[in-house]
Amino acid sequence: LLQCPAYKSSAHPNPWQSVGRRHTCTNNMDGIRDFAPKLDVIGNGRKKLLIIGKTGTGKSSLCNVISGRKHNASLFPASASAESCTQHTVFADVFFNRNKACPISLIDTIGFDDPSKDTDAQIIAELVDRLKNDCDFINLFVIAVNGQNPRLDASLIGMIKIFEGMFSKQFWKQVVIVFTRMPMDRKNKNRRKETTGETDDELALKYLQVIEQQFNEKTNLKYLFLDACFDQEDIEEKAQFESAMNSLYESLDSFPGLPTSQVKQVETEHATLRREIAEKEREREMMEEAFGKEVAGLKQEMSDAKEQSAAQIAALRDAMRRMGKKNWLQRIVTLDF
Repeated sequence: LLQCPAYKSSAHPNPWQSVGRRHTCTNNMDGIRDFAPKLDVIGNGRKKLLIIGKTGTGKSSLCNVISGRKHNASLFPASASAESCTQHTVFADVFFNRNKACPISLIDTIGFDDPSKDTDAQIIAELVDRLKNDCDFINLFVIAVNGQNPRLDASLIGMIKIFEGMFSKQFWKQVVIVFTRMPMDRKNKNRRKETTGETDDELALKYLQVIEQQFNEKTNLKYLFLDACFDQEDIEEKAQFESAMNSLYESLDSFPGLPTSQVKQVETEHATLRREIAEKEREREMMEEAFGKEVAGLKQEMSDAKEQSAAQIAALRDAMRRMGKKNWLQRIVTLDF
């Protein structure tokens, strides 16, 4: 793998407060076709970055800017509506921030909580199939969180559980939380602090604490602020964006590949619930079938008994007739079977 040139990070703020030499990937390939959608990304010698997140967090926009393009580029189609524009797992070979020295494979996934569909199980099956058969490893997982509404709700928890189930606890060692949709100019940062009473970093750290408590993980999760729609004319916003991008690449480049060959297929709680309901329905059908057979058997026994009684009465009538006991016969025929 060709590495990006290292540089001393004194000119840009570092969201992780690290010091020393870092990698930088700047956009220096204008006019060059530097991407290629792929059916598979096996054995291509590139670092592999996978983006996950709820519908509407800006995953596809994030993929576009990581590729060095505008947030609304067609490589990873983005949607402004609540419905997901990504309808299947997308693989693409790109250059990080469009720097030819930084070749990576980028993987955009489907939001599991798409409000227009009820196909979480199919989405997961498709993702598992693509990862197991069309990808050899993942270096870094990015969990995209809408910074304007950073709630760890049930759907996001369920999504994270899916990937934890796929890759085991090792998943947590190779995760970065990326807060999207947060303009990072001084004015917006001050406005958010006045509204919440806390800085962006303080809020982010609280969010990470909630994740660690929810999943009982103490892996020192990292976070970044990456606004795909940043104002390129704003010097401060651009500097913040470039700094976050360099931190992102540094993690991607430093983590080993986590093999996908042993990815486990897991289900959402919703799919599990559907399965449990189906099992209950099958149990009920079996009980109804058994009850029906029992009722049918009782009816048959009653029918047989009635036929036997009728035969016995007929025989008794015949015997009484032969015996000339008509008065007794008249009494017998009045019996109602």
